[in-house]
Amino acid sequence: MENKEDKKANINNNSINSSLSISSSSGEDENNNLYEDYQGPYTSPSEDILNQEIKLKDNNIIKIIKEKGHSLYKPKEKDNIIFECNSFYKDKSNDEEISLNNFLNFNSNKEYNLEDKCIPRSLSLSLTSMRIGEFALIKIKFNYIFRFLDIDKKTDKIYTNSVPQEFYDDNFRKIYSNEKIFFNIKLINYFQIINLTDKGEIKKKIISKNKNNIEQEHTEVENENGNENEVEEDNNKNKNHPIDSDIVTVNLRCMYHNTEIYNYNNKNVELDKAYVNKELFDIELYIIKNTKFNEKNCFLVQLPYLLDKNKGFNEKYPSFLKANLLDLSSEKKENGDENDIVVFYCDIVNVDHYEYVYKYKNNNDIYSKSKTLFPGFGLATSDNEMFVKFKLQIKIDNIIKFNSFNNIENIEKDYISNEKYINEMIKWREEMNEKFDIKYLDQEIDYIKSEKIFQNLNFEGLLTLDMNDYSYPSVIRQVLNSMKRNEIKYVKCSYIDYLKINDFELYDIKNKNIEIYMHLYDFREMPLFGKYSYEDKLSIIQNYKQIADNCFKNSKNNEGVLYRAMKIYNKLKHRFSGGDVFGYDREEAEKYLKKINTDLYNKLFNLRINLYNNLCVTLMKLNKINNCYSISKQVLDLFDNKNVKALYLNGKSCLLMKYYSDAIDIFKRLKEIQPDNEEIEKDLKEAEEKYNSDISGQKNLYKKMFRGNN
Repeated sequence: MENKEDKKANINNNSINSSLSISSSSGEDENNNLYEDYQGPYTSPSEDILNQEIKLKDNNIIKIIKEKGHSLYKPKEKDNIIFECNSFYKDKSNDEEISLNNFLNFNSNKEYNLEDKCIPRSLSLSLTSMRIGEFALIKIKFNYIFRFLDIDKKTDKIYTNSVPQEFYDDNFRKIYSNEKIFFNIKLINYFQIINLTDKGEIKKKIISKNKNNIEQEHTEVENENGNENEVEEDNNKNKNHPIDSDIVTVNLRCMYHNTEIYNYNNKNVELDKAYVNKELFDIELYIIKNTKFNEKNCFLVQLPYLLDKNKGFNEKYPSFLKANLLDLSSEKKENGDENDIVVFYCDIVNVDHYEYVYKYKNNNDIYSKSKTLFPGFGLATSDNEMFVKFKLQIKIDNIIKFNSFNNIENIEKDYISNEKYINEMIKWREEMNEKFDIKYLDQEIDYIKSEKIFQNLNFEGLLTLDMNDYSYPSVIRQVLNSMKRNEIKYVKCSYIDYLKINDFELYDIKNKNIEIYMHLYDFREMPLFGKYSYEDKLSIIQNYKQIADNCFKNSKNNEGVLYRAMKIYNKLKHRFSGGDVFGYDREEAEKYLKKINTDLYNKLFNLRINLYNNLCVTLMKLNKINNCYSISKQVLDLFDNKNVKALYLNGKSCLLMKYYSDAIDIFKRLKEIQPDNEEIEKDLKEAEEKYNSDISGQKNLYKKMFRGNN
């Protein structure tokens, strides 16, 4: 009996192996298969269980292993499998094997999902106990098969074409109800399937994994087999997935019914701009974000779901899908396939990881992000109250506009990627880590390290920046604030408000491809502004105000210089409003200072009003009338409601914004204060004329409206 089964198993095994040599492991032709299938590191089951009966679960399923598998892993109940199977039962009278060639015969040319209704539950449970390459004989009671057939009805095409008619015969059922049916099964391959959406419209099929994933899953299997505690969640798990700020290089291929629809090879994509720029549509973007770096995946997207998600794709994405989705939909209806799918193959070749410096979406899509090219070290980073020394290179549309890197054009290649130098630096760092406990490393030691590591580099011509100086755009200062000593960062942005270095100047650069390289050489900590005495605060603000005043006087036709004056005035204004001068309990601090030092209080009070007024004048010259109006109103409401300059600027703003009634009221107040001022008289007259003209125009309009009703 046993020898007869072994002989039968060997015959089936040989036929299965021969069919394996000509079949594709993914269910496609070999020419269409992009990726090799991952089967895990080779291992053989340690227990010697060949030809021993193993009871599976508690449902009287018996499994006899004829040939061991060679993989650590086993399929799960939601996975896709490729297997071969043939079935037989035995005649009760003479114990002869009766082949059921037309019953549940699965072949290696197709993938099946273990949850598919075409596979009996008992058979799928057996498959989840097998390893790749394992060949086994499964014994299942006929009674379980009968139940399976009764549940799924006789009329279902899946079964009527493959189930012998005698299985529905009552006499046959009575005879064989408690007998066994046998299945010879060979598990050829399987693929892990993950449902990515709640409704299951998109499924992810992992074809091959990167090394990190293999090691993690290997650990999980070892713990599972050894009945140890559950594996801790990998903290770095999500780091392998691209995020919005990243730039990825991706291979993306779309298939439908084994026909290639399109193929993107090594496509370079900025994820935060890809959808807006119509480089990718939403499902492609979703697929990329759910693919790990160096992992090859297949995504199964149901066609109805794809159609629903991209109803307006023809107008929005004219390059998407060479075949029309509506044609695919009609073809699907003709074939009667309700679960028709479009297949996307995806793997990410490279990920450049960026972090947002700031992100501001508007009509100009202004954003900024950076990545670290060379990591710095030490415990400290610079902040807004420090002097820094650094090197800077600025490229606009791939043209170098400013460079303090000694005319080095390719910083990543010429300045960083020196293998010998890097190895020497790493060796020296290891020696320093042995000498000093990194937990107690102070800034003085950091400084020594920076001197040692970079002593061979030429640092002549370093730029020096007081971080309170507003000659540099905020993106440069924000990035410098995030850097450690000797760190090198690369920044991508699309906007620079203002930059002035010696004779070099940039003003209001928008919608350009701006690239910035920065190397923070050193920084020197200064006391926080709030810790200065009132006298020192007065002196510092007056000094910067003088710089802004000079810019304003020398601006003439140079809008960039005027813009710099506006920036400095605005920052100094925030010194007062933000609590740097008087603290956050401003009113109490002002009362106290006025009581102990009236002269100093008056100087600070007048300086603040001058800053606000000078800022208003600058804004008006830059044609920012609304801003001028709101700030001049702050002066009148908060500090001095009779301040002549603030009143005039507020009235002028009202006139330009066509608030003629308000402008007239303000200019009349000014005339009472300065009755001989000809400029005020002129503006009042203009406001009254425009007000009367506006009223007259409205009356004529109303007359025409009522005349039309007659």
